[in-house]
Amino acid sequence: MNDLSGYGEIKIGDRTLPFKFGTNAYRLLCQHRGIELGQLGEAFADPFALIELAYFAYVTAMRMGNIPTNIGLDGFVEIVGDNADIIPEFEKLISSSKMWGLAIADLSAKKKT
Repeated sequence: MNDLSGYGEIKIGDRTLPFKFGTNAYRLLCQHRGIELGQLGEAFADPFALIELAYFAYVTAMRMGNIPTNIGLDGFVEIVGDNADIIPEFEKLISSSKMWGLAIADLSAKKKT
């Protein structure tokens, strides 16, 4: 069992994939979209942003284990698109993740104040 925040394994189709939602996954999403971290809220108006974030969480988990990724973004989108129950699973992991030691809920609360 991995105790890292935002880490989990999710079965998608016939595969179980690792995910690590955290600072690096968000960084990779920002690079991919050509945006700054402060623009993420706007990015999530696009429903594909969550799937892209999940892909980068997969990439992060694989890199942490020094394992090459064997699924590209396009393939990942196709796999996820066939599974209606996957988005809530991603959301559970995201809600358990931290950035800079703060839970996502804490970061959201700080932004509102």
